[in-house]
Amino acid sequence: MKRLAAILLFAAATSGCLPGDERPEPGQLLVNVQRSDAAADGFVTDDGWQISFDRFVTALGNMGLEGDDCIDYSRSSYTRLYDFAVAPTSKVALHYGLGICNIVFRMRHPGRRAILMAGTTETDREIMRIESVDGFVEEAERASLLIKGSAKREGVTKQFLWLIRAKHRISRCYAPSSNEVVNSVDLQTGNALVRELVIRPQELFRLTPSLEAPIEFDRFAAADANSDGVIDLEELAKVDVKVDDIAKEIQNEYPEVPIEQIEELFGGATTLGNLIYNILSSRVAAFAGAGECEHGFDFDFGLSGWG
Repeated sequence: MKRLAAILLFAAATSGCLPGDERPEPGQLLVNVQRSDAAADGFVTDDGWQISFDRFVTALGNMGLEGDDCIDYSRSSYTRLYDFAVAPTSKVALHYGLGICNIVFRMRHPGRRAILMAGTTETDREIMRIESVDGFVEEAERASLLIKGSAKREGVTKQFLWLIRAKHRISRCYAPSSNEVVNSVDLQTGNALVRELVIRPQELFRLTPSLEAPIEFDRFAAADANSDGVIDLEELAKVDVKVDDIAKEIQNEYPEVPIEQIEELFGGATTLGNLIYNILSSRVAAFAGAGECEHGFDFDFGLSGWG
């Protein structure tokens, strides 16, 4: 009892020393991520392959509010680890702020204290937090995506297990064929808004980084050079893709940037492996109702959205 009394007296004595928060009462923003039917139930590609996933694991979080007229009361530094092959619609973060704000978030490796959501385990978190190098990163990095699945067509089955270490910051998502930013919100005192993210695993199989491009698996199947039925990233790194076509897709969005600068993203040697690893993986997470999104990578590419 004496100890409790001492604590209460200390709290009373010190509370008057803390400056009061005189800012206006903020608005509330809840961000969820929708259940992904494509990750949970699979999908059929344009060339007839049935894609299904056993695991589709990534961490979402580090969410914040940005803008010239935006006040962020509660930037979150934590992540949640999801397996979207089984995850239901789930919470990502609860935010408080005022003004016209853009919601930004990151798709990255799980933090040391990442919240484990449905289907994920402590082992998943430990595996993805191991720092390692591969043929796509020069310095040791932790993993942001763990993907295990298969593709079937006409009695042929191909399996894949990919550990991707590229991390992405998603800042603006636009409505299809529009300049409207779908992740922009107007937070006012006392209001409570809800916005949702979507997971789009089919984006990993686009022919080029455009929502207009077909979704195909034939080139993945052809990458199985040893015909063991398993397609790994090392095999995909040996498959050339047409860098000019990809560069033109990107330049359509950023016409002021020379094609030569865009091609530097691929280190001068474009492969199916680094197309998936560095470009298409950035398109997996987006805001509901969005077409194209702007993404920030871990390297300085020198232009908004790809820098």
